[in-house]
Amino acid sequence: MKNIFSRILKVIITSFLICFFSGIVLMIANKIMGVGKIGIIWYLLLGGLCFVMLSVGLIFTGSEYIFKRKSPKKVNKNTDKKVSTRTKSIQRKNHRQKIS
Repeated sequence: MKNIFSRILKVIITSFLICFFSGIVLMIANKIMGVGKIGIIWYLLLGGLCFVMLSVGLIFTGSEYIFKRKSPKKVNKNTDKKVSTRTKSIQRKNHRQKIS
């Protein structure tokens, strides 16, 4: 459960940052272009609506990643280690030396 909440929190923080900076850019662009009739409350409402919609959208699209359960790791019962053979480069070198 803690893992699910941390993933949802990550999505919420990401969507907040996206909405915050896009709202700031929109405010600056409107001030530069001379649109002065839009008050700060409209930017806050637009940012809040975008934040909620983006958070819900990201959670639903990433739901397989967020809500998946981890399967238990398989334990290898065979503890016998194979004897390591010579590497292929050494085998090829010896094979070439025999031919020539």
